[in-house]
Amino acid sequence: MSTGSFIKKNGCIILAIVSLCVIISLLLDFKKSIQPFTLENDLNKLINGHTGINSNLDDLETELSNPNFKIIDVNKSHLNDLRDKIATHQDQRKDIDLSSIKIRDLKSQVDDLDLIMTKRGLRKTLNQDHKGIKSHNNGLDIGIEAVDRNKYLVKVNNGCLGINGKDYDIYQCNPNNSNQHFELQHIFNEHAYGNQATHQEYAEDKNNIKYPFVVAKSIKSNNCISNNHNHLRVMPCNMLKSQRWNALDKPVCNQ
Repeated sequence: MSTGSFIKKNGCIILAIVSLCVIISLLLDFKKSIQPFTLENDLNKLINGHTGINSNLDDLETELSNPNFKIIDVNKSHLNDLRDKIATHQDQRKDIDLSSIKIRDLKSQVDDLDLIMTKRGLRKTLNQDHKGIKSHNNGLDIGIEAVDRNKYLVKVNNGCLGINGKDYDIYQCNPNNSNQHFELQHIFNEHAYGNQATHQEYAEDKNNIKYPFVVAKSIKSNNCISNNHNHLRVMPCNMLKSQRWNALDKPVCNQ
């Protein structure tokens, strides 16, 4: 065999071997490219890899399950404000409820008092103008004259009883002079009597007090007319028999 023929024959063999290697390489790459895609495997790789997602999720779950878990401060502040507003609202509702109860109680008391006044004819007594007063001390009658609603001149010795500073005297009657104005306070029970008295420690002839009666009180000095056996005085209101009077509907002759 000639040298040229040998070289030609070996070159073909080498070329065939190289071609075969290339084909095998291409076949291996194609096989790898057509392997089925598995999402689960890729996700597991991502989760379990260096990203630490599983670890972070575990930490979050542990924190949320902790009984001492706390809301961030700003939210806690808002919740505290809301709690305070709710508590204030509840307190206001309680106050309103208590006020409503008190109002109902007072209304009931007023209705009861109104019924008593109607049955006893006291309303008519309070609304009418009286003509005189009679002393519980000795039965002395004194004439009075209405100048306004529950404002009276007290007529004594052809004049009218009046206040001058801390003193008192008989003056020429003047309906426009407030120093001569007296009002009649109607006393229906012991409680009302105590409210009118300067001192409540002593009540003269306490077991024989005859209700109702009136006390004649100066509008100017807030003192009361006292009759001690025909001696008239204007003095601090106390629970004295000399300051108890009956209101008269008929005029008094001797003034």
